[in-house]
Amino acid sequence: MDTASQTTVRFRLSPQQRRAWALQAAQARPVHHAACVLVLEGALAEGVLRRAVERVAERHEILRTLFRPLPGTRMPVQTIQEGLPPAWTCLDGEGPPPDDAGAAGALLSRLEGEPVAYAEGPVFRAVLLPTTPGRHLLALDLPALSADAGTLCNLAGEVAAAYASLAAGEEIAAPEIQYGDVSEVFNDLLESEETRAGRKYWAAATPAARAARGEFVPRVAVRTLEPGLSARVRELAAALEAPVAAVPLAAWGLLLARTREATGVGVALDGRVYEGLDTALGAFARYLPLPTAARGTFREVVAATSAALAEHHEWQDYFDPLADLGDGAAYAFGFDWTELPPGREAAGVTFRLSDLRARTERFDLRLSCLEQGGVVRLVIEHDQGRVSPEEAERVAERFLVLLEDALRLPDAPAHDLELLPAAEHERVLALGRAPGGAPARGCIHEAFAAQAARTPDRAAVVCGGRSLTYAELDVGG
Repeated sequence: MDTASQTTVRFRLSPQQRRAWALQAAQARPVHHAACVLVLEGALAEGVLRRAVERVAERHEILRTLFRPLPGTRMPVQTIQEGLPPAWTCLDGEGPPPDDAGAAGALLSRLEGEPVAYAEGPVFRAVLLPTTPGRHLLALDLPALSADAGTLCNLAGEVAAAYASLAAGEEIAAPEIQYGDVSEVFNDLLESEETRAGRKYWAAATPAARAARGEFVPRVAVRTLEPGLSARVRELAAALEAPVAAVPLAAWGLLLARTREATGVGVALDGRVYEGLDTALGAFARYLPLPTAARGTFREVVAATSAALAEHHEWQDYFDPLADLGDGAAYAFGFDWTELPPGREAAGVTFRLSDLRARTERFDLRLSCLEQGGVVRLVIEHDQGRVSPEEAERVAERFLVLLEDALRLPDAPAHDLELLPAAEHERVLALGRAPGGAPARGCIHEAFAAQAARTPDRAAVVCGGRSLTYAELDVGG
């Protein structure tokens, strides 16, 4: 499609978009994107649904925005197009996994590796997958330059509303706020002399950036909190007048501090602080550097985390991720919390947001919490070049153990909370037993020297990419 004649206006990239562009430019594959899957139940009119998705794109400029560098530059500008419908695909006849979660995950994985035509478009893609009679999955996908988790939640609601309006023959008014206008406000906030205090706040609060390391190859491990545990998370948050997200964030920070010597976490704030932005579409979220709170009781750690979140919320618009971090990161670890909207009925069809993946940053490990109807799903994303799938599974299990113990004993010292699952705890104890289960005899240094004599070249300690043999450690032997 020739879209050059359809260009209406250009805007500079927002600070969030500049960061996303720098991260994606360093990768060979389009890994930085935002995608969601809706479960549609009922007598779906596929033609009406396709028109509804197109109607939403007509309403929101960011869904029709391409990204083209100006002559002599590398950083693109937002180039808004008229008459650019989303890419639409219907996967008739393919055999998905029998459950919604498996089918949604497969659909998201399918979208991840597909190239994105940033300059030619369309960048907004929709994929419809019939599963059983009266049941469909609808995947919506955008690059990180165009969307974040909050936008995906709003987009799901917009599609349902447009479907209902089209079925009833009604019109939908254009939104009051377009992202291009907001992006200029974000840029002005980082350039104005009046906002220098905000920029100084982040200059003092942001540690030196870690350099990006090679290709980013993300993979996820998924867990679901038991309903009783989810309820206790909310109860503790309410007792402390803290946001619910502060409880799992506090536990996540403790786990990383104790097992990986982490000093902080990159925490996503939604960037929608002004009136009217709560329903807008675009790239608003930023991951802000938050030091880890690890002293005192777990209750005190949650309170400290909540206070730090509140302070960061006040200053979030003055954080420039590209200027402060380049294509690196403040911390190796991330956290975000998203409340998925409840399902809604539209013209006899129920639209329910089932799964969501918004990868707008790069971390070695990131915990994403998706809450819907009191159920919390944990998505632990890891960079396979830095963390193996087996280690990510251990991290997931340890987090669940630590969170459960913290909620059981919120007034216990945080450093005393249990974090090893029963099976791993037994393996650790077994290391101190002699063969056959008999107690080991002698002193530990004698046992180590004997082991070093038997296997001097075997790796005794492994940390990150380094290892030491028994012989190297047994320097006094």
